[in-house]
Amino acid sequence: MSFAQSDPRLALPPIAAPEPERLAPHQVYSFSDEATVHVEPGKRTWYGCGKTFVIGYSDVEAGATIERENEIDEHLVVLHDAGDVDIEANGETQNAKGRVLVILPPGKSRLTFNTPGRVVCVYTARSAPDLIALCDADPVMMNDPNVPEYAPAGAPFDGYKIRVYDFDAEPMPGAYAAVWRCSSFLVLRGSWKKGQRDTSMMSPHSHVNFQQSNLVLEGEYRANLRWPWVRNKAEWRRDEQIDIAAPGLLITPAQTTHTIEHRADGFNHCVDFYAPPRPDFAALGWALNDAEYPRPPMQAVEKEADGVDSAVAA
Repeated sequence: MSFAQSDPRLALPPIAAPEPERLAPHQVYSFSDEATVHVEPGKRTWYGCGKTFVIGYSDVEAGATIERENEIDEHLVVLHDAGDVDIEANGETQNAKGRVLVILPPGKSRLTFNTPGRVVCVYTARSAPDLIALCDADPVMMNDPNVPEYAPAGAPFDGYKIRVYDFDAEPMPGAYAAVWRCSSFLVLRGSWKKGQRDTSMMSPHSHVNFQQSNLVLEGEYRANLRWPWVRNKAEWRRDEQIDIAAPGLLITPAQTTHTIEHRADGFNHCVDFYAPPRPDFAALGWALNDAEYPRPPMQAVEKEADGVDSAVAA
């Protein structure tokens, strides 16, 4: 990994990594491609997924609804535009306005939008196989051998319920970014970046055992990817540079060195989702709602004698 000395991510606890035998590819989804849109009354939705999660990006009209019948896990809603939505979940009702993050309990839910706008819904893969079937996902990426099967973290201390947070909230003091977590996800909201990134201050790094999702909501980003050389040369992959324009989603596989740069002259904005919640961010207490959920335990992974860069960061 390579971070500036002032970067808070240097404080992240390391996770040791065994040398991978096989590597998965990345995948990019365009949420403006008319060939992949799913049209329903009052809304147009694009889907993208990784091994453990599925993301739906919808343009909704006033009066449109999004309903789920039997979610196994907590799931997420982000009102990207300052909208107005009525929320029903397991007998509870609530109204939310503005740019908000909503955590919904397992079970049945219904969203009714009172204003038009853009909304992001995020589900675990085991809860939403019906939506994964709509993603046209690379089967090798979906079976990333370095990512364990999804298992939720601990339930909230005060029980499952509708939770609404200001998505423009300032990060915790000393934190890398604004972070929230629940039993199924960790959400990282990057700051708004204007203009192009200083390319003399990049931050290449890799993640041991989870995929990173970069959901580009505004502007344009370039992802720089490098795969390690494993023992089997047939598994080697060339370095890649991938441009992702808003709205779009990049899935970066585990063990792949990566760093992204914002490139649009105007504002650029990116949000990351991790399922289950990544334990290193949780361990430092960076989540704004840290007191509501038990912190997931750090997973000990035995390190091979010849070693691999074991640091994890955003």
